[in-house]
Amino acid sequence: MNYDKAFAGQPALPEQPMIAYGKLTCPYTGTVFSDATVDAYNQYTKDFNATRYRSTQEFLLDQRHKFITLCAMDNLQVAS
Repeated sequence: MNYDKAFAGQPALPEQPMIAYGKLTCPYTGTVFSDATVDAYNQYTKDFNATRYRSTQEFLLDQRHKFITLCAMDNLQVAS
């Protein structure tokens, strides 16, 4: 996807909140993710909040979603 082309001229999204330790859970098993996983997830949010470019924000949201989905899938495999 060409994020610059797809989101050209669109305004920046509002800042997103950080996730507290113990609050980020696997949607499949309900297991609470580790502090290291929360730190990594929050780094995407910090980077998102630091930019005013919509294309970069959308890219970071997609990367954050991909990261947490892969973590959830790993967690699902461990639980089975």
